[in-house]
Amino acid sequence: MDKQLNLDGVVIDVVVKRIRNIRLGVFPPDGQVRLSVPHGMNPEIAKAFAVSKLPWIKKHQARLKELASHMSRAFLDGEIHYLFGREYTLKIVESRGAVGVKLNGPDIELQIRKNTGTANRERIMNEWYRNEMKMVVPVLLRTWENRIGVSASGWGLRSMRTRWGSCNPRTGKIWISLELAKREKIYLEYVIVHELVHLLERHHNENFKKYMDRFIPEWRRYRDELNSPIDEVRNGSQKP
Repeated sequence: MDKQLNLDGVVIDVVVKRIRNIRLGVFPPDGQVRLSVPHGMNPEIAKAFAVSKLPWIKKHQARLKELASHMSRAFLDGEIHYLFGREYTLKIVESRGAVGVKLNGPDIELQIRKNTGTANRERIMNEWYRNEMKMVVPVLLRTWENRIGVSASGWGLRSMRTRWGSCNPRTGKIWISLELAKREKIYLEYVIVHELVHLLERHHNENFKKYMDRFIPEWRRYRDELNSPIDEVRNGSQKP
């Protein structure tokens, strides 16, 4: 079965899994579409199911696009921003000196020069997020390397829109999404464990799940909370 379908301009990732029912999900933030198919299902039946759900897919992708436009940031006074799950109000401070970001009680102060545009404001904020992550990730990484009994050859941060992390088992390096700086630390911890376990088992098979169950028993809940789809279809009927 093909690993990907392109139907009327809609790209659908196809995953064959040990499940009974065909499942279709549209996932934030970018409307990624995933079709989970039981082992042994006729590929034509799976494709026909996806074709029948194209209007449903496009409706939810449009909804996500609309939500994304509403959530876009101009980095102006009064916007709500997050650091490790905590909510802060953005406060713009014009400065003739150094630019940067600092926490001040309930506020995130963005120190910028006059007439700094949105793109540069975002760049300064992202650099601050990177620095915050660089203080947290090494501690969590060392803790879990010791517990799991593996050692990553290195790690890095990336602005990933559709993935929370990745691992190259051959080189031993892991990558972490910068977006996790905005989520509660338990989600960052879950992603670190997930990627380190790939150094023991590269595939998402039963062996991988057993390792995850051992090291972080609630991993499924963290995964689902990070990857909650806007909606899901099972057996051709919409899940409430």
